[in-house]
Amino acid sequence: MIRLNALDCKLKNTILSIRILFRQSLKQSPLFLLVCPFCGAKGTCKKRGSYERSLVTFPDGKPEVLRLKIPRVQCPCGKSHALLPDLIVPYLSYSLPMILHILSDYFNRRLTIRGICEKYMVSPPLIYRFKKMFLIHKKQWLGVLRDMEMAAFSFMDELLTASYSLFLDDFLRLKEKYPRLNATQIHIRLVQDAFIPASVSVDAVQRFIRNNGLKSSRELTLKDRKAFEEDAFGRLWQADTCHFCYINDAADKKAHKVYLVVIIDGHSRMIVGAGLSYSDNSYGFQKVLKQSVSTYGIPDRLYTDNGSPYIDKQLSLICGSIGTVLLHAPVRDGAAKAKVERSFRSMRERFLYGLDLEKINSLHEFEALLRDYIRSYNTTYHAGIGCTPFERYQATKELVRLPRSREWLEESFLNRVTRKVRKDATVPIDCISYDVPMQFISQKVEIRYLPGDMDSAFILYGGEHFPIRATDKNENCRTRRENRIPVDYTKIGGGN
Repeated sequence: MIRLNALDCKLKNTILSIRILFRQSLKQSPLFLLVCPFCGAKGTCKKRGSYERSLVTFPDGKPEVLRLKIPRVQCPCGKSHALLPDLIVPYLSYSLPMILHILSDYFNRRLTIRGICEKYMVSPPLIYRFKKMFLIHKKQWLGVLRDMEMAAFSFMDELLTASYSLFLDDFLRLKEKYPRLNATQIHIRLVQDAFIPASVSVDAVQRFIRNNGLKSSRELTLKDRKAFEEDAFGRLWQADTCHFCYINDAADKKAHKVYLVVIIDGHSRMIVGAGLSYSDNSYGFQKVLKQSVSTYGIPDRLYTDNGSPYIDKQLSLICGSIGTVLLHAPVRDGAAKAKVERSFRSMRERFLYGLDLEKINSLHEFEALLRDYIRSYNTTYHAGIGCTPFERYQATKELVRLPRSREWLEESFLNRVTRKVRKDATVPIDCISYDVPMQFISQKVEIRYLPGDMDSAFILYGGEHFPIRATDKNENCRTRRENRIPVDYTKIGGGN
């Protein structure tokens, strides 16, 4: 006969049914890998029929008899062999996992001989036969020295827990690769990968996750974090957007979702900027940041998440203009910007939950209430820093860089785009056409503008501003074209 698996892998994946293990063993042992135990030839065996045999297993706490079809192969030397996985013990009708469980109860003295016989429906002489075979093979597996050092019940426990450890390792690798999978999806993947039979229920997987502390994926994706703060005001600002609440606007009598933008200083914990809006876009954050810079100065670094308002190209250009380094937290890692996240929680508990939202009829009223709360927060004792945020701001505010001028700040926060001027002296911005001076026809120009105030948009060229305006085709239909004066070549070069 030819044994298909190594001895140290006898109990691998015993969580599977014996039938599934048997099929897997045959699939993993193609003919070209088989070695004849008589002549030593490798890959020369050919299939030669099969035979059926009975195998007693112990699934679900009761004995069960399986009928397995054992394939046979023949070597050119004339010898024929049966292909037996290691879970089948030659000349015995009991599977290896069942024998090891019987011996485990015997060596660990969990049951008496009579109790073992009743549980597994075997006779006492058979138990002692299993014991004798086990002790002989134990010495072969471990060697003489280790056999003297290791007790039989210790070796038995090591064998029986090996399969559990292997399954747990495979399960943890699955959780680490897909940390957000729920128990149902994990069950599907385990069945597909043949780690468990399809007869195992989803409830069993859920119990396994719960009993082994794997319900949350946080331990599998644990990161090394340290509590930190900057040494002075303005070194680092954290910013984020919160889906705050809904209010009924009296202007259109509709319910609107309100987004809250907050910027907090990492040293003083002072809220340097906050704003409410009905849309979560980049321009809404740019307005809050502009007001914060105008009031408190220019931060060295701005730490945001990966939301669309913060990965916008315009914000990167604005930060480059004012000399601020723009940083982004890892995706889906709220703990990386814990200060601003904690401020959202405080706002809900101290501000939002005490409001009667039915009485707020406009965003303007809501913003007035928000400003009152921020003023109160900035002047209230903060346990984390041992003083009020405003007092900590006062201590190091002289170190903050200030804008050069109001005009410089306004121009730094303008959005900028590059466009090629069409032959009709127009450029498109957000699907709207704008007229530009005709001298820029067929040229690429840089246009600066505020998304909410296109009347002030202009072309920046050679340090000068050239205003643009929205195209009015009806007006252009009646406007006189200012073409260049034609050249009279008859008056050039002395012509008559």
